[in-house]
Amino acid sequence: MTDQPAAKAGIPPRDGERKPSPPERLGEIHEQARRAAEIASDMKARDILLLDMHELVSYTDFLVVCSGRSTRQTRGISEEVGLRLKKEQGLIPSHVEGQEQADWILMDYLDFVVHVFTPEARDFYRLDNLWKDAPVERIQGDDDSDAHGDGAAEATEATEATEATKAGEPDSAED
Repeated sequence: MTDQPAAKAGIPPRDGERKPSPPERLGEIHEQARRAAEIASDMKARDILLLDMHELVSYTDFLVVCSGRSTRQTRGISEEVGLRLKKEQGLIPSHVEGQEQADWILMDYLDFVVHVFTPEARDFYRLDNLWKDAPVERIQGDDDSDAHGDGAAEATEATEATEATKAGEPDSAED
């Protein structure tokens, strides 16, 4: 059930409390996590979020959360993230879990953690909702292309219309 490529490479898994990253490293760590999210996007992941956790938890600075359509795709996404981060930046996860069942694969890079879910597992565990107070950056994924419509833009338009109505401004749809 647990695959630990870092342990095979001589890097010990996390042991005890993690020390917070110094503020001057947060930009670099953000870019590493963002690169993981971009690789997931290249692999047709959906609903890709980058959550800034550095002020909320002690165990990591960022979470990358994304979905694949099937266990086969979640495996492919996690494998590609692992291979490309190693090749491009020399990064190896300290710990990887869930590759066998592949409904939720967790890749722990210590400073950031990548979560790759099937839609059913993501809906069940609801990490997005659990960490709703975290600042979030949405990365364009397979579901964000024009071919699939832009639900986020529609939701933003609906929110703006509601806020305008509450402020006493006429709703542009009624004009």
